[in-house]
Amino acid sequence: MSGGSKLVAKLAKTTSVQIALRLPSPDLAKANEIAERKGIGYQTLLKMIVHEGLERAGRRP
Repeated sequence: MSGGSKLVAKLAKTTSVQIALRLPSPDLAKANEIAERKGIGYQTLLKMIVHEGLERAGRRP
């Protein structure tokens, strides 16, 4: 993740809405593994991934 700490700070300032999201167990395990390596929580990692994916999708025609 490029600029991860900046994105974490940006997301922390944004109002968030609680949702329920079902993920396959292996995906959640992988998210936990990656988040631990990066020193962040898995929910923060998932928020970053969703945010970046939406940014990319929004730039596509």
